Amino acid sequence: MSHLLQVLLLLSLVIAAAKLGGAAANRLGQPAVSGEILIGLILGPTLLNVLGWPVFRESAAGGLDSHGPLLGLVQDLADVGVILLMFVA
Repeated sequence: MSHLLQVLLLLSLVIAAAKLGGAAANRLGQPAVSGEILIGLILGPTLLNVLGWPVFRESAAGGLDSHGPLLGLVQDLADVGVILLMFVA
């Protein structure tokens, strides 16, 4: 699987789960952003690698190892997300 497809799969999984977490938080009377942050903490890089899916392992086309290009890209996107969260929320 190419690096671009891995990143798109990872981002779509996290975004979909965050939206579901936001909807669940709204049903509980909490702000949606609290549910989205909670899902982001749960689905962090450690959990995605613990699942053992071949998409997120080191052996899958360069995968998400500690020095791989995908982890750096995902970390940069996470930093941008935190900055946007600080200014928007």
